[in-house]
Amino acid sequence: MKVLLLLFTFLPCIVFSQTSEKLWIDLGVKHEFTKKLSVEAHVTNRFYYNGIQTFFPAVLVKYKIRKWLIPSLEYRGIFSENKYENYDFKNRLNANLELKKEYKRFTFSGRIRYQFSFDKIYETADYNAEFDQAIRLKPSVKYKIKKSKFTPLVSIEYFYNPKFEETGRRFVKYRFSAGTDFDLDKKNSFSIAYILDQQYNVANPKRQHILSISYTRNLIKKD
Repeated sequence: MKVLLLLFTFLPCIVFSQTSEKLWIDLGVKHEFTKKLSVEAHVTNRFYYNGIQTFFPAVLVKYKIRKWLIPSLEYRGIFSENKYENYDFKNRLNANLELKKEYKRFTFSGRIRYQFSFDKIYETADYNAEFDQAIRLKPSVKYKIKKSKFTPLVSIEYFYNPKFEETGRRFVKYRFSAGTDFDLDKKNSFSIAYILDQQYNVANPKRQHILSISYTRNLIKKD
């Protein structure tokens, strides 16, 4: 309860914003080479009212240095619909560092991400914290229910624009998520979550209500 109160305390107060609803669907596979090294491949589709607004393939390499210290590197090829109903393309690298701590049935974690976009086919004038250069901070907490396949979780992620420009060097968005993981069996996992995506410290801030659904197939399960 204290963790939840802390998360909500830092939610900025937004009065005016443009609101939209979206559906995210993610399908992936995971291969564990060793107990420390794993690789994941995902395809994510993000739907708006008129169809797919964004889709991207991604590959993530994760290495567990310690049980509580997990760095990873991810590549994404991002196709995003622009105002002309064409798709802009960007390459993006995510460098992540995750910290974890287990306490009884709780798992507390924090992720620091630096994302960098490069080799854009179409140059966009407006900064977008989702696709351009950004630093992202994400604390989260999970709770493993006794004798249950469900693992409820909540998280909040802050997006920081590090660019040296008029609207840069400030936090510009947060993303609050609440949902649950569900282990179908040892090799198949499923998750569903509600996400509130809210901009702030920008002109004409936008708000998104998102339903996120994901499925991952674990090719090899290590004990």
